[in-house]
Amino acid sequence: MDEPCLFCNIANKKAQARIVYEDDVCIAFLDPKPATPGHLILIPKKHVLIFPQLEKDEIIHIFATLKLLSNSLLKSLKLEGTSIFIANGIAAEQHATHLLIHIIPRQENDGINLTTNKVEFNDQEYTELTEKLKEKWYAMFVENSKEQ
Repeated sequence: MDEPCLFCNIANKKAQARIVYEDDVCIAFLDPKPATPGHLILIPKKHVLIFPQLEKDEIIHIFATLKLLSNSLLKSLKLEGTSIFIANGIAAEQHATHLLIHIIPRQENDGINLTTNKVEFNDQEYTELTEKLKEKWYAMFVENSKEQ
């Protein structure tokens, strides 16, 4: 049997966490290894590995909660911003076996660097990439709309 998921254990109160918010769908707690003070992790209570495994109504609920948590951090800690971060899959450096949404308090010149490497494309490459993505997205959106 696989090791139990730490984050499911937090959601089920079988593991300790400094919980700041909870409802039927999701739970938020202070990151034990924060990038900055107040760094929160928001997780769905349901075990999902990556973002696409969430149902549409769960996404809506979690993102509404994310908005409220971010706003709460901004006001309570007198922040200049928050970085919202989701590592979605191993290639994106996701290390947990549960979807995590990081809400990182930010101040100007705080030394946190979340920018990515920049890749340069020529006009032809941009055109080809745009068409490839539009074709796939269109197919996915049409298929999803037919299912609903």
